[in-house]
Amino acid sequence: MERYPSSVREEISRLYERYADDVYRYGRLTLGTEDDAYDVVQETFLRAIRGWPRFRREASERTWLLQIARNVMYDKFRRRRSEQRVMQFAQIHQTKWQDAIDHSLVIESAIRKLRESYRQVVILRHVEGLNVEETAQVLGWSENKVRSTTHRALAKLRDLLTDDEETGVWDR
Repeated sequence: MERYPSSVREEISRLYERYADDVYRYGRLTLGTEDDAYDVVQETFLRAIRGWPRFRREASERTWLLQIARNVMYDKFRRRRSEQRVMQFAQIHQTKWQDAIDHSLVIESAIRKLRESYRQVVILRHVEGLNVEETAQVLGWSENKVRSTTHRALAKLRDLLTDDEETGVWDR
């Protein structure tokens, strides 16, 4: 592994302390497993070390890291275009209504049911708390697209959660 100046290692350590939980949460909610989320955190910060000299500070550090995390996850998605991905999805789908599920897992499950663009915008805006501008930077979208997609995504999420309420999942 290349040797990096101590100043770079210190900056990345500072970023890790401050934003590793955000990157983990983004990975966990997007990919669905803790192991994958930990892999995303590790790879994100490795890429951040390598990319530090090119970081121009046009975005906040948090936005920059979440954008790296998004790219890491897309790389994972590309590698998963196999039977394993289909089987994992089926397992998640089959087990989501178990008796021991709590409300946070119901919401997480509903988020995972959203189409990819809706899921991304909901996670970034309402879980990670990014504003419209930051979300647009991470996703590479216009601010208007972020606003309209957020509106549609929340309506769809509301519908999914209402369906869950009607089937009695919230009463377990």
